Amino acid sequence: PFITALIVQLILLFILLQVGGLIPFLLEPPLTRGIGYFFALYLLFNAAISLFSFSRKEKLFVAPLYLITSICFWATLLLNS
Repeated sequence: PFITALIVQLILLFILLQVGGLIPFLLEPPLTRGIGYFFALYLLFNAAISLFSFSRKEKLFVAPLYLITSICFWATLLLNS
């Protein structure tokens, strides 16, 4: 489980760096942006779901992290369009 999460996070890191213009695009730019928008929506949805969790740790720690990450994705995608 931890290896899968690590791989997904590395993919997201490369997507964010490509959309931000810090590294060259490895995939077509529209495809990379589409993946970025998908994960921005996914993280925003996860933040909303985590706010309704019964776990106190998930409400107070995980939800804000999802929200901050989603905001970073949205800012990068919208400012570099």
